[in-house]
Amino acid sequence: MPDTQFLYWGSQDSVDRTPQEESFRYIIDNSGNPDLNIVFMAHLGDMTQDADPSSFEEVDKAFALLDAHGAAYSVVAGNHDLSGDDTRGDTTYLRTMGPRRFKKSRTFAGADATGYNTAHIFQAAGRSWLLLALDWRTTDQGFAWANEVIRAHAKMPVIITTHDMVWSTYDDNVFPYESGDPENNAGLSEHGQKVWDELVEDNDQVFLTVNGHYWPPGRTTKKNAAGNDVHLHLANYQNRYFGGGGMIRLYHFDLARDTIDVETINPWVLAQDPASRNELAAELSRVSGPVDNFSVPVDFEKRFSGFDPVPVRPARPAARVLVKGTQAYWRFDGQGADGTALSEGHRVRDLSGRGNDLTVVVTGVTIAVWRRHSWVRASTVRSSGWPRHGPLIVG
Repeated sequence: MPDTQFLYWGSQDSVDRTPQEESFRYIIDNSGNPDLNIVFMAHLGDMTQDADPSSFEEVDKAFALLDAHGAAYSVVAGNHDLSGDDTRGDTTYLRTMGPRRFKKSRTFAGADATGYNTAHIFQAAGRSWLLLALDWRTTDQGFAWANEVIRAHAKMPVIITTHDMVWSTYDDNVFPYESGDPENNAGLSEHGQKVWDELVEDNDQVFLTVNGHYWPPGRTTKKNAAGNDVHLHLANYQNRYFGGGGMIRLYHFDLARDTIDVETINPWVLAQDPASRNELAAELSRVSGPVDNFSVPVDFEKRFSGFDPVPVRPARPAARVLVKGTQAYWRFDGQGADGTALSEGHRVRDLSGRGNDLTVVVTGVTIAVWRRHSWVRASTVRSSGWPRHGPLIVG
């Protein structure tokens, strides 16, 4: 949920919690649902327009909905919520939305000494995911803390949320927002470059970052030091009808299809009678353009293999795979690197116990041998005591 600032402008006596609370009810209603299993909500900063205590008082009331239902979430500070960097000390934001708010949260994993940078761990799809919610101006001490958190959870994939990281390389004079390549229409901001250099590039666990602040929405992909993709996304709708109306972007992680499906919806508008929606509201109930509704292919097992490899299943004992009457059983695992030929005189033992070993004899003729689920070429082979009857098993 990005930039809800225009809903909370207390110093101008302009506050309306209704749109954000409707989004929160949508999140609550779809938590634990097999079809829409929302496990976590990340706010991207600029919770208020003016950082006024009266604004944060209303923000507090809205987020109390999530607290009352035990919904898991994180927040970050934006430039409209405070000033300076994460060493600024006490603020209304920190007193309202700081670490004390998460004491009873099952997903809260800690905060740095300033309280402006927090860590959250949630469970989904049979694994743990680490989300770092960083201040809009994280300093060296904040980055040091974040690096320590990642090292302490060395097998968890990491998502970074912050207010300012990438900006769109096209402007909002283009509508609908489809300028250029929708898969590469964003670039690192000045602060975003620092986040990349200090935290992302050398931490292969970081595979996704999401930020607000700029508009229109955009995204790009960069290679980290390990040569793997990091997806950098910008989501912000404050320039849309009713300041975005508490819009939310849903990231559907489909580990079976190796895809993240992204969609953007406005629960506040969806809850309205369609006949009563004005034209601008109707346009924003579901945003279907390529910068708001798209899919990201991610081979999760391969992408995470550098820090959390899938363990190789141990081979089953030969006795467990033999069938009655087996005359020979050969296994080619452990016989050399995949794709390489076996040398002259190499012997592959017959594990059936009948002594029908294979021995490599070079004759200039080659045959194909099935080896560990891949075809390799080997010289002609002969066996001692080749059987006339019974199955031959090549493992």
